[in-house]
Amino acid sequence: MKELTKKVEALRQEIIGAIRNKLHSYGLNEIRFNEEEDPVWIVWFSDLGDPYECMVTGLRVTDSSFSVFAKEKSSGDEVVCHSPLDLGARNIDWLLEMYEAIQRELQAAKSQSTTETSGRVEW
Repeated sequence: MKELTKKVEALRQEIIGAIRNKLHSYGLNEIRFNEEEDPVWIVWFSDLGDPYECMVTGLRVTDSSFSVFAKEKSSGDEVVCHSPLDLGARNIDWLLEMYEAIQRELQAAKSQSTTETSGRVEW
């Protein structure tokens, strides 16, 4: 079981690293998502351990940290999940969806920028 745990953690770190590299390749440390475009949903747990369904609204990375910003479905309150402690910043399926959302968001921004600058992309 220990070996499987190591593999899961390695995969988690690989996905977070890919997210970090993708953002850094665009000169970004943070990204906010268009809330109307195919959102990523996570579960955030309050300090009391109560689960809340939340829509991911953004991500922030540094060399040593990873944070997920999300809006709680019922109240609309913004919550933050920090890796490696919070499930919202640990679940491999959700992390992969976040990576794919980054790709869509950056591609949309690039397409819009290309259209606005007549073929010249500016970041």
